[in-house]
Amino acid sequence: MTEAPVITLSSLAQPHSVAPDALPESFFVALSERMERVLTGASRQPLSTLATKLDHAFEYTYQQAALETRKTLRDQQPGSVLQAYRLGQLSYAQALASKAVDRRVPDEFLTMVSDFKYIQLITALWHHDLNGKDLAAAVGESEESISRKLQLLREMGITDFWREGRQVFNHLTPAARAVASLSCKEGRVSVSTPSGVLQSRLQRLEPGMSEIPTFATGR
Repeated sequence: MTEAPVITLSSLAQPHSVAPDALPESFFVALSERMERVLTGASRQPLSTLATKLDHAFEYTYQQAALETRKTLRDQQPGSVLQAYRLGQLSYAQALASKAVDRRVPDEFLTMVSDFKYIQLITALWHHDLNGKDLAAAVGESEESISRKLQLLREMGITDFWREGRQVFNHLTPAARAVASLSCKEGRVSVSTPSGVLQSRLQRLEPGMSEIPTFATGR
């Protein structure tokens, strides 16, 4: 039995895309994770890239919709098709909001960010989003060891992940990046930084940054 191809924004953003009703729920889950990542990131470029891909994906997928559907949306004709479209927009916004679970940064957060056992891992993720295999190679540990450490770091709100097709990429949360930023720019995370200094950095984050939204651990 042939496995169905994974649908991504890149595959949608080209001619002869799939019809809207062929998009699986898993596609929107992955899209939500990617949106959360770029919306909370420090750089504008990933958000700009995502916006462009979304524009293209919508354009080509729209062309695969039934003529009645396209006419209804183009002319904003009242009726069941437009109702379904508006409900879909509202449903997606609701799903995006409900999955953004606010978790207060626990006391262990500051300790783990400066823990010697996680220094190389945190430094590697500060510079690049990495999958488990590449992260293991970067820090010289087994993938099993990295997987166990990532699970603990995710529970503390230090790391999270996003998906691109079947690939899973790990990244630091905004709060973790802010706390570790000064040391990681030099290629290391200092273990001698007093917890009071770390706490001070955390308190200087923009409002809402000390509460970490994540799709990886939804309710």
